[in-house]
Amino acid sequence: MSRLKPSDIDFDSIMKKFFIKHKNFDEESWSEFWRGVKKMREEKRKMLNREWILAHLKEAKEELDRTIDKIETDEEYDEEVFKIAIGHIYTHLNVAWRKKKDNNKIN
Repeated sequence: MSRLKPSDIDFDSIMKKFFIKHKNFDEESWSEFWRGVKKMREEKRKMLNREWILAHLKEAKEELDRTIDKIETDEEYDEEVFKIAIGHIYTHLNVAWRKKKDNNKIN
């Protein structure tokens, strides 16, 4: 017996049948409702706080480049300095990830 794949399932059709049968929707109200749901999902996907993300990713990249350069060229580069650099890099990556959809630019 073959298994169903997600691509084999018509989710829109299943939802439509459910809402019409169990939630007292008619064809027109269903169509209007489902368009709104799809629009909301699309807007949520697009809501990346790009400027904020880019600022933190660029800062992390600059620190990473400096760290790589120091490790390659400075024989006296030590673990304490490395810990600070890695912490700086991690902080910027973490803030970029956590605030990716947040419009408040507070760390």
